Amino acid sequence: MIKEQARHFPVRPFDRNARPRDLLARGEGGGASAVYRFYAHGRQPLYIGVSSCLSVRLADHRRTSPWWSLAEYIAVSCYRSHKAAEAAEVAAIMAERPIFNRQGMTARTRMEIRFEDGAESIAAELHRIASPDLVRDLARLLAAPELFPTPVAPPPPCFDGLAMAPVRPMNPENEAT
Repeated sequence: MIKEQARHFPVRPFDRNARPRDLLARGEGGGASAVYRFYAHGRQPLYIGVSSCLSVRLADHRRTSPWWSLAEYIAVSCYRSHKAAEAAEVAAIMAERPIFNRQGMTARTRMEIRFEDGAESIAAELHRIASPDLVRDLARLLAAPELFPTPVAPPPPCFDGLAMAPVRPMNPENEAT
């Protein structure tokens, strides 16, 4: 699997009162889509989002987002595809836990495993949606099959020397209820 190249701009002070055209630094927002991360004083993660038109999205946040007045810093990463940017956004939200994000803040509690998809596909999905701690613990457990012994069936019955009653064919329709 080849990782897509992204262009990551360093965290910088953010002037939330700047003119709309000055909210972004040179080059930020270039690419198909961008992941943007806002931080408050003290580097507290406020909000992480993704947009294919970052300047328009920031103008919308300025008008409607309750966290805008708290934003002190911004970091932008540009991606060549929206799909890659969306995956990076989810990973960033899970890792940084910004206080104003609602979507993506809770890990999924269930996953359908389709064995026909193969081990690599299943592992990729786990890495995408599960916490790193869960993935690590699961890998440790899968590498230790001795922790999960195979159940052993009881020995087969031995009928030697037993007087057997004649076997009567079972017919559910004739059974009394």
